[in-house]
Amino acid sequence: MQALSFQEDDDLYKSDDYIAPIFLPFFFKMILKVSFLRKQFKKIFFNSGMYQYIIGRTEVIDEFFDKFAKDIEQILIFGAGFDSRAIRFKDYLKVDLLYQNRRSNCGAKRKKKI
Repeated sequence: MQALSFQEDDDLYKSDDYIAPIFLPFFFKMILKVSFLRKQFKKIFFNSGMYQYIIGRTEVIDEFFDKFAKDIEQILIFGAGFDSRAIRFKDYLKVDLLYQNRRSNCGAKRKKKI
């Protein structure tokens, strides 16, 4: 979903997650780069309002990271899957401990892509 949002033309839905597209198979990367195909993809796979909710929720969490980065000492991300915050915010989070809990196969796939 973040990879889809990263490709958006509309600033209201565009995310700053430049890492998410890296995790996608080649076929999906090509689909998401074409505006018409992106729109069709969203119509088929997302219920009304779900895409906007997830993008909005992600934006709020990212803004929290931006605002409080210097004060955060520990981060716990449950169900992280392919969450890229640990990578995207690594340069300005003053974190001693970062824990990400995800399915074991996600971690291996993620490492291979990065």
